[in-house]
Amino acid sequence: MNCRPRQWLNTWQTLASSHRLISLSTRRNLPFSLQVRPAIPKHLPVTSVCVSSLSSSGNYRREELQHHKGSQTVASALRHDAVKCLVNYHSINVTGFRCGITDSFSERRSGNRDFSSQRAFSTMPPIAEADPLRNQVTKWINEPSHPVVIFSKTTCPYCMKVKDVFRDLQVPVSVHELDVLENGPAIQDILLQLTGQKTVPNIFFHGQHVGGCDDTLRLLKSGQLKQMLDVQNNGQNSNTGRAQNSNSSQSHQNSHVSNTGRGPNADSTTTSNDTVHTPGNAPGSAFADHPPATGTYSSASVPQEGTQSTDNLRRQVEKWIKDDSVPVIVFSKTTCPFCTKVKALFEEQKILANVIELNTVPNGSQIQDALLAITGQKTVPSVFVKGQHIGGCDATMKLHSEGQLMPLIQGGSARPASKRQSSPSGKDEPRQPRGSELPWTPNASAPSEQQSKVPPMDGSKQANQIKFVPTDKYDYDLVVIGGGSGGLATSKEAAKLGAKVAVFDYVQPTPIGTKWGLGGTCVNVGCIPKKLMHQAALLRGYYDDAKKFGWQMSEENPQHDWNKMVEAIQDYIHGLNWKYKVALRDMNVTYLNSYAKFTDDHTLVATNAKGKESTVTAERFIIATGGRPRYPDIPGGKQFCITSDDIFSLAYPPGKTLVVGASYVALECGGFLKKLGFDVTVMVRSILLRGFDQDMAERIGAYMEKENGVKFIRGATPTKVEQIEEGLPGRLKVTWEMNGQESWDEYNTVLFAVGRNACTTNIGLEKIGVKINPKSGKLVTENEQTSVEHVYAIGDVLDGKPELTPVAIAAGILLARRLYGGSNDTYDYNMIPTTVFTPIEYGAIGYAEEMAMEKFGKENIETYHTLYRPLEWAVPGHAEDQCYGKLVCNKLDDDRVVGFHVLGPNAGEITQGYAVAMRMGAKKRDFDATTGIHPTASEIFTTLTTTKSSGAALGQAGC
Repeated sequence: MNCRPRQWLNTWQTLASSHRLISLSTRRNLPFSLQVRPAIPKHLPVTSVCVSSLSSSGNYRREELQHHKGSQTVASALRHDAVKCLVNYHSINVTGFRCGITDSFSERRSGNRDFSSQRAFSTMPPIAEADPLRNQVTKWINEPSHPVVIFSKTTCPYCMKVKDVFRDLQVPVSVHELDVLENGPAIQDILLQLTGQKTVPNIFFHGQHVGGCDDTLRLLKSGQLKQMLDVQNNGQNSNTGRAQNSNSSQSHQNSHVSNTGRGPNADSTTTSNDTVHTPGNAPGSAFADHPPATGTYSSASVPQEGTQSTDNLRRQVEKWIKDDSVPVIVFSKTTCPFCTKVKALFEEQKILANVIELNTVPNGSQIQDALLAITGQKTVPSVFVKGQHIGGCDATMKLHSEGQLMPLIQGGSARPASKRQSSPSGKDEPRQPRGSELPWTPNASAPSEQQSKVPPMDGSKQANQIKFVPTDKYDYDLVVIGGGSGGLATSKEAAKLGAKVAVFDYVQPTPIGTKWGLGGTCVNVGCIPKKLMHQAALLRGYYDDAKKFGWQMSEENPQHDWNKMVEAIQDYIHGLNWKYKVALRDMNVTYLNSYAKFTDDHTLVATNAKGKESTVTAERFIIATGGRPRYPDIPGGKQFCITSDDIFSLAYPPGKTLVVGASYVALECGGFLKKLGFDVTVMVRSILLRGFDQDMAERIGAYMEKENGVKFIRGATPTKVEQIEEGLPGRLKVTWEMNGQESWDEYNTVLFAVGRNACTTNIGLEKIGVKINPKSGKLVTENEQTSVEHVYAIGDVLDGKPELTPVAIAAGILLARRLYGGSNDTYDYNMIPTTVFTPIEYGAIGYAEEMAMEKFGKENIETYHTLYRPLEWAVPGHAEDQCYGKLVCNKLDDDRVVGFHVLGPNAGEITQGYAVAMRMGAKKRDFDATTGIHPTASEIFTTLTTTKSSGAALGQAGC
């Protein structure tokens, strides 16, 4: 079998897939070769295995693993890390057949190690023809147009990480998303047979199996991946990485992920369903809603493949660019997300554009070569306006955000965003002109001040300030201290508006060592894991209810796997951490994992985890440091106890748990822990849910005690915690004082939820004069501006403002627009909806009933209320007196609804919709005039008639 390397690889991969060949790897004129994971069927008798590896000196060493017939010693060994370590990223030649014949390729110890000179097996059993899907997978793996093939899933964070690696390396990648493809599971089974790897990402380089995420990152870290890519690039036929006579209609210089979600029967140059105009496919505008363009190109105007010389093709491209019948021309690819973004911008702005999709037109590769020679830009999109080269995605978006794009299109001239070229990620890099460029027209008349003004970002009429102009006086225009939801949203919005932004984020480990990634409290140790554990608890109740609806359950007492739940939740969170990093990078926001502290008005000293310090200056600062759980100052408190910062990643089941506190965090954690099967006690010093409606709070407590089985110790304060027995979780003795008497009990875990401290100390705010409320430790602000003019704050550090993630995000975005977008809009902290995810959920908007009475007068408040039972509770026989809703109305303001409260399943989903009505100033008669959806729990708010002042007994609403 004397054949070329690619043929050799195809043949032997077919052998491997049919289990006639145990495993193999190839050596393709590279300084090393990649391991192909052994996929050895347990039933296959193997008489000998030859393992060869390339030492650091370049010499081969050979180890012969022998075993007697029928033994699985070698097969087992190859499945273990000992042998994998031996052959890691080198070469493994494993041979063996069902008939027991063994042989191996002779290896050349020097010179060009090419498979064309290697000896093949002389006695080869006939190979059955593989099925079409397997053939298609093999075809994808060996697709010559893309050096890297990734089998991925869109929801997998490790897949995202790998795709980002190759995008950063500017490598053409073919990605097949198995959760999008119709035959995804079958394809994954085939990959398992071919490689022995069960998981994604599953990565191949020139037909060789690399492995998964960790394997790729190890190659990257060792420098071998880049070395391999450099070797491959040096072997290409042209300096642009493409053969001039290539028959492919897709330009492979595009390093964006391509072919996403392509089906098994799809051609290698599939097009998207985007409604865009390409020469020869439709006349008229690039976008369907626009009128036809007067100068669109017919199919005859697109050079047919191989019919024009390079010079003629270049002249044709220049002719397209200079055609003034359509103001905008975009050279694009249907598979490029940055192209999609640019096309969406022009569509949104109702701008007539001709779009030429280089991966669907003949000679697309040669057209891209011509564009490279004309502009110096290698990548797409390549955007031209009135014959002037704008650049790529970032340059176009920057012109738009600065208000210069429309004046340029309407006939004026604007400065280029920069004389830079777009990188594969859509970012700008220094331009390297090649050949004759289409120069920028000298700007004889700059845009007027009116043209330079930034339009309102949100439809308001107040945005009339001059656009933001970056300064070179400082390292950054804006530094955000804190990488939580609010800080990230603010930083990205500011960057979108043209500011140079950096984000500092550093997580101080908890006393037991818990740390987490980018995203702040909500993502890592708050809203997200809390809601997911709440859902896990609800599923236990659904399990019981299902039997009443006819489901036959095999287990009377199902068991919950704490560790499996924690692992799944943490995997999801880690994916979010990675997405946030990628989002910052895509917006050109600098992320610094360092602890920042002010040294003067415009200077920070940043210390990373290794203690290395650096200095950063900025024109403005935003404090978004959030808060951390408070520990009672008692013996053993920090030493033996945990908080909400620890519970969501706790590596062991907590066992019998004491939750200390009456906050929503305490009740939420106590509620889901009890439903997950743990013995839970909540110790309360005074009232439940301080700051919330107390009628609703007491109803929640009663439900948790009566229906959920949570025990409460009221009026008690812990005085000390002692360790009785070490372990995970171990045993603790908790002593408390109640009514002047001391009591104690044993628990496995003690969770403190007694409040939070704002992270405003030890960051140098006192050095620059920022005013702090000494009682709360929070920053005194007006419209998010502190007492220092250039220092702002958002989120949980604001004194007297709600500690809610959506509030921090919304306020931060509006702040960024005021600072850099010319807006005057401020955040309205009134009528904010919220939900407490206790076992029976509580949703609220506006005033608590007692607070409304205090503000408007008790005699001026009327409350309409009812009990109700959701229909889904009826068949299982749940209590009729637990779910409750009420509207608090201000009689002096025509019965305007100033408080909305609901207790029941899915309270958050019910509450969200009514938040719009409350912000619009809805009155009781507006609720009455609204038609309810039947049968739903939410419809009770359209039929409320019973008032508290009447003293009438509450009936049970519902079916």
